[in-house]
Amino acid sequence: MNDTRAANARRSGGPARLTLLLFLAAIVVPLGLVAVAGYTNYRHAEDEAFLRARKTADALAEHALAALRSHEQLIDVVHSHIDRMQWSDIIRSPTLGPMLRTLERGHEGTRIMLLDRDGEQEISSKGTVRAITALERSALQSIKDRDELVISVPMDPVSEEPRIRLAKHRLNHYGAFEGLTELWLNARYFESIYANLLETPHDYVALVRADGVILAHVPQFASSKALSARSRFIQAIAQQPIQGQFVAPARLGDGRERIFAYKRVAGYPVYINFALSKSYVWTEWRSRMAPYLLVCLGATALLLIAAFFSYRRAQNEQAASERWARESRLRMDAEEKNRAKDDFIAVLAHELRSPLASVTLSGEILERLGGHNQLARSSVDIINRQVHQLRRLVDDLLDLARITHGKLELRCEPLDLLALVRQIDFHSLNNSGRPVAVQACGEPVWVNADAARVQQMVCNLVQNAIKYGGNHIRVSVAAAGDRAQLRVEDDGQGIEPGLLPTLCEPFVQGKQTIDRPQGGLGLGLAVVRQLALSHG
Repeated sequence: MNDTRAANARRSGGPARLTLLLFLAAIVVPLGLVAVAGYTNYRHAEDEAFLRARKTADALAEHALAALRSHEQLIDVVHSHIDRMQWSDIIRSPTLGPMLRTLERGHEGTRIMLLDRDGEQEISSKGTVRAITALERSALQSIKDRDELVISVPMDPVSEEPRIRLAKHRLNHYGAFEGLTELWLNARYFESIYANLLETPHDYVALVRADGVILAHVPQFASSKALSARSRFIQAIAQQPIQGQFVAPARLGDGRERIFAYKRVAGYPVYINFALSKSYVWTEWRSRMAPYLLVCLGATALLLIAAFFSYRRAQNEQAASERWARESRLRMDAEEKNRAKDDFIAVLAHELRSPLASVTLSGEILERLGGHNQLARSSVDIINRQVHQLRRLVDDLLDLARITHGKLELRCEPLDLLALVRQIDFHSLNNSGRPVAVQACGEPVWVNADAARVQQMVCNLVQNAIKYGGNHIRVSVAAAGDRAQLRVEDDGQGIEPGLLPTLCEPFVQGKQTIDRPQGGLGLGLAVVRQLALSHG
């Protein structure tokens, strides 16, 4: 009983715990999903922003490379035109000025100038020779010893606009320094292109020299034209001089955090530095999170609904558990009474055997001493038949009691089932007073069984067939796979369909009239079923 109460407590506690877990899951699971999805989607959005910044930097670097190479080729064209010419020949050349003007017209915003070896004179596309100022001479001396394309940012003295100056050594036929050829490129050329590429006003792009000098940039801002050695860009190119990325506040005065990607323009000491505002990352993050938030809201609603139904189920199961406890108590009482009944039947059958043995013995004595008295002999025959019937009832009760208590022992041995059936005296089973024909047929089938119990099963089946009107009974034996099949068929009244599910239960019989002409306790088929199950 204590186990039953504990089981009831477990049943009632389970749904309650499930309801609590569902309520907690409705809060914790969506929050956990939002947290995980938020972090994951932020990382994906940031990676996508870095990828976009790198691709943009690559494209801008390709454009800058094409622009610088095309303008460097202009300088090479000028050098090929004045090859092996002295400075005096250059300034008097009638074709130099028209050629320079032609080259400048083909590249809007470009100016080409030639400087002499001593840094004192300069000639432009207008064909005029101008004396160089002390400041310009100082700049010339700073790049005179650098045998490479020099890129700087002077201010145009005429328009006062920022220019990108490309300067390259001019050598004579001995390989000695003969002067400089300069090409001034308007920085607005790059800035106008960059301005058209920016998608938001918070994006940023710059053409930066390797030492931090800013050659062109968009958007415009009032600050220094050079980056300090402590800037993230200078530190990044020191570690990754070709290409890289980093996150830092841009020097735009707005304090916005930006994602930077830079790439060196191949062959030139300049870099493209492109930056996306972090607002792009957050915009992408919000667009990615919208479906997750909807899913989490849906999950929360479903879990709350499940918790509600679980609560209702817990209440229903509590009531069902109480009913189950009452029914269990009633069932246990009924089982206890049933066990007491079985014990009583077993004791009764055992106690009846001794009087039956005495009556049987007395009947045999009377049969021997009856002499020629017909009435006495008839009475003795009646006594013997009824005692035999009563003994069979007692034997069935004892067998059922043994089977119920698990004390029935089988003595199995190999035997021919058909031969065993044919050994039965079917004539002795007929107590009906009418002629009954019993036929045993089939094929020899060897089984491992208890011969006495198998004959008992056949006798019970045949007697049952005789009891319910069978005049022609057929007992057949056949093999069914690895088993033997024993079938008893008759032409009696048959079995009602409603009786089939419980036909082999103890004390179950078909309908009889009030005088019970068939008799019996309804144990024959129950014993047959239990013996068949005991054989496996």
